[in-house]
Parts: sequence; structure tokens; C-alpha cells
Amino acid sequence: MKQLSFLILFFMSFALHAEQVAATVSWAQIATLSTPLNGMVASVKVDIGDKVKKGQLLATLDASPLKAELKRAEAVLQGRSSTYEEEKRELERAEELFDRTVLSQTELQAAQLKHSLARAEFGRAEAEVEQAKINLRYSRVTAPFSGIVVERNVHPGEVVANQFRVTPMLKVAHAERLVATAMVSVEQASKLSLGDKLKLTLNGEEVSGHVSRIVAADQGTNIIVTITFKAISGMMGWGIATLDF
Repeated sequence: MKQLSFLILFFMSFALHAEQVAATVSWAQIATLSTPLNGMVASVKVDIGDKVKKGQLLATLDASPLKAELKRAEAVLQGRSSTYEEEKRELERAEELFDRTVLSQTELQAAQLKHSLARAEFGRAEAEVEQAKINLRYSRVTAPFSGIVVERNVHPGEVVANQFRVTPMLKVAHAERLVATAMVSVEQASKLSLGDKLKLTLNGEEVSGHVSRIVAADQGTNIIVTITFKAISGMMGWGIATLDF
């Protein structure tokens, strides 16, 4: 895959009035997408360079075992529900008989215990159904925001195993926001403040951005400055930009 960032270069131009510094350009936001589940990749619907919209389906795991698990959990829930309702009626009957002094305290406590156990089993079955539904949703990988696919690591038929480490399936970059990072001198950095506007040129296109980060590097002898800017249509998230001070 093409590297998204290049080695930082900086230089002074010989323009009469402009002081220029070169900076690397990269995506402002990249999301690594995957799933916490283990399973076989059923489909990958995008490739590197494809534009995607927020919520768009990008890849899926084979959902057959997950659907089967959901059906099993729903069947168990149905059984637990019937048992719980039966024990609830038995408890009501036991309480009525106890009030009429027909039933002993021990028999009432036994009915209460059965009711509590049935209620607990019913609640556990409900949780299993909900978890099965969540797992089914996790089998679908969707775009968290509109952007562009910058990395693809899986293909249909491959198995992802995420017991100990999640396998990155895709990476999506926010297509509208880029950052330019430059290393400047302390003297140059002293002219800047967070939020300042700067002009920069990337691939022949002139854009403006704002200073979003200023941090010291090399024990303070140089300063790293980050400028965030909006991408022009068709502008890629890598390259060397020229900053004008």
C-alpha cells in the first residue's frame, strides 16, 4: 500500500518576501475497522480508493452460525418464559393458600425459591438473546463516517480470529480533512499561535488552514507544527505541502 506520510523535509526558499517550509500531508482522521468476532469473511464490498458514505456496508462475516445461535437463544428464552410464568402463578397460589393457613411457611418459601430461580433463568435467557443479536450486528462492518478506503487487509473466504488481537479489516480516512506537519525553528514557531491561519500549497493547489498543534521536538531545538485544512475535491491524503509564513 502506498505510504500515507513521507519523511518530513523543510527548506527556505529564495523568494523575496515569503518564508516557506515544506511539510508532510496526511489524513486528519483514520478509522481502523474490524469486528470483535471470529469467523469467515463472507464479502468485502469496497477496495482501496473507494469513496464511502457514513453507515455504508463495507464487509460482512458469514452470519450463518450467528443466526443459528440467535434461534437457539430465542427457543431457550421461550421455554424459560413459560417456566417463569408458571412459577409466578404457583407463587400467587401459594401465597393465597398461606394467607388461608392452608399452606405452611416452609411450603411458601419453597414456592418463592422456585419463582426466584425461574426469574433468574428467564433474565439470563433474555441476556443471551440480546448478545446473539449484538453478535449478528457485529458481523457487518460499516463506515463510521463518509470518507475514502485507504487500506484493505481481508478477502472473502479468509478467517479472522480475534481471541487475543483484533484483525484490522479495513481503514477509512476522513476525506474532507487533512493535516500538514512541518518541523520549524523556534524562531519560526514564535510567530505562530494555535488557531492562526496559514496558506499552503499541495500538488499545485493553494489552500488555507489553521494551526492545530505546536509541540517541541529534539529537546526543544525544533518545533513540530500541525496545520489542519479542508481538502479540495480530488486531493489525496499524502504528499509534500509548502507552508507560507
